[in-house]
Amino acid sequence: MTGARHALASDVGDFVARVRRHTTLPVAVGFGISAPEHVAALRGVADAVVVGSAALDAIASAPAERRADALRAFVSGLAIAGRA
Repeated sequence: MTGARHALASDVGDFVARVRRHTTLPVAVGFGISAPEHVAALRGVADAVVVGSAALDAIASAPAERRADALRAFVSGLAIAGRA
């Protein structure tokens, strides 16, 4: 699943656990991450998140002269949620 979503799949934790049984590499989740709440829910579950569509939406919805600021604010909100 790609693209921004309103909620994470209910089985994402189980899926990550299954992946971890097959690798010692860090595990990143990147299907539908679009809000700080998603990142917060993945703390302790995944090692990283991957954001694509939601970042592009943040850029596209801002006036041209504010796009960098909009992206910076969006990413900052996700980063804070990941550390909290």
